[in-house]
Amino acid sequence: MRVTVNYNIDFKEVENLLNGMLDECENKMKKVNGLLATVSYAFNKGNLIFMNEAMDELRQTMAQVDLDLAEVSEMAASYLQAKSSLEEPAEKPPEEDPTPAQEDVEPPIQEEAEEVIDLESPIIDEDLDNE
Repeated sequence: MRVTVNYNIDFKEVENLLNGMLDECENKMKKVNGLLATVSYAFNKGNLIFMNEAMDELRQTMAQVDLDLAEVSEMAASYLQAKSSLEEPAEKPPEEDPTPAQEDVEPPIQEEAEEVIDLESPIIDEDLDNE
């Protein structure tokens, strides 16, 4: 039977706890490898009863490793979330206005006129009639 136990540890000790839990998983995986070799050996020798017993223990150990890794993963995710929230700055800098300041706006480019008009010379009606 599995039970959930809650206890408090110092924030700095979480990484050590996770490392210890991963070490336990590694030890269980060594047991899995040994059991797998035993299952294979028993099968090759025709001892199917022993093979089934070893396979049952193998499957239970693998299931335990899976549960342990899920716990480590959940704890690590929570730890990283807490760690990142501690590292965020207390105040966010104000967001910049996406509208450029007036001095940053370039004046529109004026295209050159094809025909130059002399605004200082008077227009004579005669010139207009000839056109």
